[in-house]
Amino acid sequence: MMPPSTDVRKRPSTNSQPLIGPPHGQKHAELCEHLRKKQVADLAQVSEHGTGILGCLPSFLLDPVGLASALIFAVGTTVMLFFSLIVSAVWRLPIVQNYWRPISAKKNIGLGNLAYPLIFEFGASPQNKLIRDAAFTVMSDPVGYYARPSTAEARSFDLEVSKILMMLSALVYERDVAGKDAYKKLGTADRKINQVANDWGLNYASVSELATNTSPLCGAFWHPDYNFLSSLQGTDPVEFKEWAIDFTFDYTDGRGWLPGFTKVHAGFYNQIFPQKLNHATGAFLIPRSALLSARLSADPYDLVQDHVNLYVTGHSLGAALASVFYSRAIASPKDFGLNEEGGQQVFVRDAYCFGTPILGDPDCISAFNQAVHERDLDHPQALWRSQTAVTLSPRYSSQHYSHLERGGEGPEVTLPPIFWLLERLPIIRRVVAHMPSSYWDRLTKVHAENDIEYVRWH
Repeated sequence: MMPPSTDVRKRPSTNSQPLIGPPHGQKHAELCEHLRKKQVADLAQVSEHGTGILGCLPSFLLDPVGLASALIFAVGTTVMLFFSLIVSAVWRLPIVQNYWRPISAKKNIGLGNLAYPLIFEFGASPQNKLIRDAAFTVMSDPVGYYARPSTAEARSFDLEVSKILMMLSALVYERDVAGKDAYKKLGTADRKINQVANDWGLNYASVSELATNTSPLCGAFWHPDYNFLSSLQGTDPVEFKEWAIDFTFDYTDGRGWLPGFTKVHAGFYNQIFPQKLNHATGAFLIPRSALLSARLSADPYDLVQDHVNLYVTGHSLGAALASVFYSRAIASPKDFGLNEEGGQQVFVRDAYCFGTPILGDPDCISAFNQAVHERDLDHPQALWRSQTAVTLSPRYSSQHYSHLERGGEGPEVTLPPIFWLLERLPIIRRVVAHMPSSYWDRLTKVHAENDIEYVRWH
């Protein structure tokens, strides 16, 4: 039997630790006044030297390197979008589909996970059960006896949780059809997802089509006994519209839903918070998630906790959408409603995102960090972004990233020879390394320096 949880947010009274206590209130006010005076002085100095006028000009006109990089990026993305348009058009040709569908049916796998179909086979390796049990134990009680919860001073990256969420991020690629004729097709579309989820001991439900009739969706995975809930988004590797969203960085003001997000990627933002829909629907993803979690919490059968632990994950475009969703969840946890005792019925935990595109400007980063630190310090949250194709980062740094070295063995992952070859070709290897199977390959080969003691889940 697991020891009782130490999560203080179960208690009726608040037991959080404010960042600024009463004894330091005066010092805080003095600091704010000092910073305000310094800001005014800096603005006056800028005005006197005339750089304020120059600053009104487009910044790239004053930065030759920035201008050159912008032009190179524009040309490069145009070429890539043209190539993706051709691929998308060719993929939809009847002759191509007639050839692909028997292969997909025989292997029971979609195009996005073709490199390693065994990623979803629970019985493919004994390690999979250990990974599942360890992740379930932590996710069901993130501040309990077996977990190593984050603190105000340090954040804890859980390798087994990242593995299970990576698998779920890849799983949503297995949807057969998009959201067209939803009522008739959704049951068929989610067949593979439900099958794999059940094999791994999970239930699944589609939550939202994310304001589009293409492939992105938000799904929820949960276990009826240990009532954690995972919400994630996925996309399609041959959908031109989604490639265009990735490569077209059009800013929009996101402060309507995300406080402090002054310039955020319009494509990602509008899929979570569609602006052209009726204002009554708003960010329909959040109310739907709340209804699902409320249904789980209200069902007394088999539930051992009075709340739902929410983890968020996604890959590629899904990672960007997951980041937007998670930013809102952190900034406004009240969106998920309260239980009968007035406490939170959904506890927003961590997010694990894989291959995340650029989401916003530095102001968005500051706003996100502020939202995280404004929450109580009894359980700080973290958004983890995993990248396999990053080559410009130094091996070691004091910044907020780290390299996970290979140390130990995980489930045996053998990619087809063609992918082994593609991983060694310039430029193309970055695309191959971005595939879900490549993330699974790398994560399952990473263990701690010391032996891992797996706890029994049940």
